[in-house]
Amino acid sequence: MSNLTKNYLYNIVSLLTGVLFPFITFPYISRILMPEYLGKISFVQSLTNYFITLALLGIPAYGIRELSRAKVSQDKREFSKNFTELLVISLVMSIVSFLLFFSIIMISQKLNDVKELLYIYSFQVIFAFLNLDYFFIALEKHKRRTMRSVILRFISLALILILVKKPTDYIKYGFILVFPELLARIIDIYLCKDYIDLNIRKLNLKKHFKPLFTIFLYVFSVGIYVNLDATMLGIMKTETEVGLYTTGSKLVRMVIPIMSVLGTVMAPKIIGYIKNKDKDKIYDTMDKFMDFNIILGIPATFLMIYLSKDIILLISGDKFIDSNLTMKIISAIIIFLPVGTFFGGQLLLPNDKEKLVFKVAITGMIFNVIFNFILIPKFSIEGAAFATAFTEILICLYRGYEVKKIYPDYIFFSKERLNYMGLGLGAFLCIFLLKNMITENSLYNIIFFSSIYGVIYFGGLLLLKDKNITTILKKIKVKKESVL
Repeated sequence: MSNLTKNYLYNIVSLLTGVLFPFITFPYISRILMPEYLGKISFVQSLTNYFITLALLGIPAYGIRELSRAKVSQDKREFSKNFTELLVISLVMSIVSFLLFFSIIMISQKLNDVKELLYIYSFQVIFAFLNLDYFFIALEKHKRRTMRSVILRFISLALILILVKKPTDYIKYGFILVFPELLARIIDIYLCKDYIDLNIRKLNLKKHFKPLFTIFLYVFSVGIYVNLDATMLGIMKTETEVGLYTTGSKLVRMVIPIMSVLGTVMAPKIIGYIKNKDKDKIYDTMDKFMDFNIILGIPATFLMIYLSKDIILLISGDKFIDSNLTMKIISAIIIFLPVGTFFGGQLLLPNDKEKLVFKVAITGMIFNVIFNFILIPKFSIEGAAFATAFTEILICLYRGYEVKKIYPDYIFFSKERLNYMGLGLGAFLCIFLLKNMITENSLYNIIFFSSIYGVIYFGGLLLLKDKNITTILKKIKVKKESVL
């Protein structure tokens, strides 16, 4: 089994538990905490994320690129030196960000209602420098990341079921979301100790400042429009509306990591291909990612839109039914967000287009801020949902346009991808015509209509002898024959 396949499978295991964990916990938590207290958690998370972003200073994105380049060069000393320099910078920024965060908590009267939660989440800020996923991704140690994630999720699940019993237990819930993760991060830094160069005098921190600053501005501007919807809803509306919006958004975003996983696994390899200017391998990697996302993203998008009400009722309960339209609107990002992220992180940044990536992010942020200010007062959570969907689509298209400039002969809309779109729309129209068969049983509706859609969509791909489906079937056949 190739390293790419192994790493992909490790990430799939991590993703499956990552998807399964919310599906188990979210129905329980949403019914216990209700929109108001769930809204408090979401508001604090959105506010904290700004300061975590400041603390990280763009190091996760920059670190993958720089450490992957050092790995491709097989220079362990340079790898250790770069890693230590990034760790020191992140430590200093974590302290600075924590002091700013704590000052705002103490000064702002608006935050008094959630001050206890903010104190808990402040630990995420001060220990942000221990976010070392970029280290493990660059070294392609996906097994380590997977095992940590799986163990952490089981511990968190047990604690939630034991400790969170009533709405006022939202403080305990916040504690559970923060501290097991911090424990995992402490273990991470211990496992990285052999790559830390303690001879500080030889470290050259200055060389990282300019590219880091550019990437930070990009990451921070992205962080603004990613978290701005919940933050502005918390300020302009109520915590209940934040809870409703977060539910619709979270249910959609639970499927997005499945789309993004291949990009994460491929990141070190495509950075190496870009460094070596191996266009054939770059294009092959792009094809694999694009095909994978479109094949899965199209049915996921249409089914989320069609079954949004049943998904909300099944997972969160009727108290959250007002997030139905929000979920339909945000479903538009299922394909665009992972593809846009891949364009930015795995293609533009490795091509040293930091300023361009920042320019794109600033454009998205400006549009997001404008649309949120205009739409939230009038349309509340649906307005925030539209602002988010519009921003992600704009960002993806803008980045795609810039990628096309670098690789002008790459074909984005191949015949196969147009087939996926046509079959996806056709399958959607078929289940739409069967809407009179919708019942009061949400689980039945989800299983029945998903099955009908899947048969039409993937059956159509088989009839068209799609190369990706054919390749997968051949691999399955070969493995079966080897087992026999």
